[in-house]
Amino acid sequence: MKVLNKVVIGMASLVLLTACGPSKCSYAKFHEEAVKAVEKAPDYKKMTAKGEIKSSLMNLTIDAVLEKKDGEWSLTKGDALSATALIMYAASTADLVPEDSGTTYYCGNGFKAVKDKQTAVWNASGFLTSIKEDSGTSLKFSYSK
Repeated sequence: MKVLNKVVIGMASLVLLTACGPSKCSYAKFHEEAVKAVEKAPDYKKMTAKGEIKSSLMNLTIDAVLEKKDGEWSLTKGDALSATALIMYAASTADLVPEDSGTTYYCGNGFKAVKDKQTAVWNASGFLTSIKEDSGTSLKFSYSK
């Protein structure tokens, strides 16, 4: 009986875990849900970013923190170039993603867009949590209230 209980609990856990992440959806559904999510998003006060931005123009290591005071974001850790890059990425909420026939969209408890070897992931509030590009750019973002 103990073995059966473990099997049942294990299978239930697996089903719940697979139900937690975004699933494939149309762009229309992705956009509709993203607009609703961003409208209801909490007012985050702190954003942390870590990773690397790589392109033909630059290689930049990011380890930065932006904090919002009196409605304005200010850099509390990192350099000015990092802050500029972070603000650009932070402004990329899921509701602003354009429709592209070569992109696969995912929605439900967060959002994801995949095109070729590029992946962007947003949290359930529509804020960017990670981006990975074939150029080698790889960034992770976290937010707190």
